[in-house]
Amino acid sequence: MNKLLVAMALLTSLLGSAHASECEQYTYTKTWIDYDSSWNDSCENFIKAAMKENGCSTEDVYFSPIRMTQMTSGSELMCIYKGKNGIYQVMASQMAEPHRAVVLYSRWD
Repeated sequence: MNKLLVAMALLTSLLGSAHASECEQYTYTKTWIDYDSSWNDSCENFIKAAMKENGCSTEDVYFSPIRMTQMTSGSELMCIYKGKNGIYQVMASQMAEPHRAVVLYSRWD
């Protein structure tokens, strides 16, 4: 009986941890039309929004400046963030109404 309980506890913990990291298991794309203009201050805002929509927790997310390449030109924003599990690419524009943005996440192979 004890062995069965231990086996069930192990299986439950393994399934729980697999589900917790499931948010960055696959490549995905998120698109926004008429996004909040305050997001244009930083690529982190777009990446966190994409992570939330994909089921990731963003409570303890830290973006290392060494892993972030960000460029702005007027109301255009582009960045690349090399994360632990993959790479995020952000392209955002406030040039035309409505504002448009795309976040691409590619999982490392």
